Amino acid sequence: MKHIESMTHLIKEQGWMSLLLLLMLLLNSCKDSVSLDGFDNKGKLVVYCFPTAGDSTRMWVSTSVPVTRQGNHTIEPVNEAQISYNINGKPCPVEKKGKGIYLIKGTQRAGDKVSLHVSFGDYTPITAEVTLPQPVKVELKTLRTIGLYDNDYERTIDYDQLAATFSDNAGTHDFYAVRVCSKYVKGIIRAYKGTTEYDYSSYSLYLAEQQQWDSVSAERIASVYRYPKINAQSEPLLNPLTDIDDFFGFSGDWFDNLCLFDDSGISGKEYTLHLNVEADDNGPSGFQMEHDYSVELYRITPEFYRFINALNDTENNDLGSYGFSPVRPMVSNCQGGLGLVGALGMSSSNWLTKTIIINDPHIYEEK
Repeated sequence: MKHIESMTHLIKEQGWMSLLLLLMLLLNSCKDSVSLDGFDNKGKLVVYCFPTAGDSTRMWVSTSVPVTRQGNHTIEPVNEAQISYNINGKPCPVEKKGKGIYLIKGTQRAGDKVSLHVSFGDYTPITAEVTLPQPVKVELKTLRTIGLYDNDYERTIDYDQLAATFSDNAGTHDFYAVRVCSKYVKGIIRAYKGTTEYDYSSYSLYLAEQQQWDSVSAERIASVYRYPKINAQSEPLLNPLTDIDDFFGFSGDWFDNLCLFDDSGISGKEYTLHLNVEADDNGPSGFQMEHDYSVELYRITPEFYRFINALNDTENNDLGSYGFSPVRPMVSNCQGGLGLVGALGMSSSNWLTKTIIINDPHIYEEK
């Protein structure tokens, strides 16, 4: 209903030009029937692997479903694939974990070249290679709360805005991904009366007791990490949605809340990202002692960037799901098959604390 009302309003405001544009979009999206008789009725190997710095890497191997096969079919994992995985030409041991998952043991560092060969039965083997990118340092400078107007809810919503600064490498076309890590520090209150100990996982329950304790302490017992959705309204590098995008049925969600951008326009410069996440101090259930933020910046390979971009475009193309707009095809750098071998170099910023929830002068914290 919102899009229909917006369409009517735009036509009234912009006249017949907007209506003509809409008709051109719909007509351009109509496709002739295509026969599938000439397609090969055979599946392909599918490999997903994302090397990064560390001492192990996971790989997922399955087979695709041919386009000519009728009915509903599930993706079949491959548990008996023959895998050759090399770091700078040196082979690494591969361990089968089941359900199509393989664990490769071998220390990888930024700048290392990874090559792989995967075969299974009479399927066409897959080959791929990738070089691990150098990570780019990121620093979280400031944290503040701002208000942004939401057109869908027709009200202003509070957001925590994180300003994160990094320096882009000059002379190369670099691709990045960024996300915000939100950490809630869970705790427990231990109150003593004589030799009897009372434990409270809820601060409100502790307050409700209203007793005169001999001693009280608050202890950190766990940290819960979340990756909240980023509102890109304040950051032009993340290509925030315009009114016309919203009008034509596009949404602004990111796969795994991982926001992509490249260095067009900022090459070789220092730049500060402004990342908005909805303010929420409630966090997970239990007693919350503290709420902290950090920013994770990934320098990723071009293939990885294009793959995640294609996922985002497919997910956000609401008109495409109804057949009114073309759906962007998925990209792959797996020769002989499907999937992706995408490498990344990650750096995490410092932590900034938003809220210290304990403010009772009778409670001290045990670090």
